[in-house]
Amino acid sequence: MPGLIRAFRDLFTRLLSRRRGSGREKDAGGVMAGSPAASPAERAAGGEQPDHAKAPRPVIPAGTPVRSPGDRPGPSRWRIRESPGSAFEKAGRIIIEGENLVIHIDREPRWFCIPLGDIAAVLADDSRAILLSTGDMVGTARLSASGRAVNFLIGPVLYTTPLARVIDVLEGRARKAAVFAGEARPRDHA
Repeated sequence: MPGLIRAFRDLFTRLLSRRRGSGREKDAGGVMAGSPAASPAERAAGGEQPDHAKAPRPVIPAGTPVRSPGDRPGPSRWRIRESPGSAFEKAGRIIIEGENLVIHIDREPRWFCIPLGDIAAVLADDSRAILLSTGDMVGTARLSASGRAVNFLIGPVLYTTPLARVIDVLEGRARKAAVFAGEARPRDHA
């Protein structure tokens, strides 16, 4: 009688597990996919493995070396290096005021300008003067060596703006663009 009760309980458990939609399917031998097969003694007794033994076990491919928990792999071929950060920090903005492209630097009380007529020459990789509101020349504007930015050399400081942002301002898609400050340069290179 106990064998009949066990068989009924196992059948009932299997039916309930199918209804719950466990997502696992039986193979041709009636064994749940991903679970270890029942031992011959368990099959002869009419029972299956307990629920905790039905969990899928990871499959380790043949020939894979088995490592103990204390056995760690050697150093990685990847090295972690800290970035020194950007050489440029935001220092101001450019906008169009009247007939000039105006450069406002946050730490400068003065503002600088380039006449809009000279901007086409700057974009064509020619150097043009940067002027104060009084008309005095204080620096030069030209394309960067890569051609992807416009550099403004005002005194010993190099300021730059991405070329795409300058074009956005000139064509009216943006009202202003950020200006970034680089490292100070000696005056004799200006």
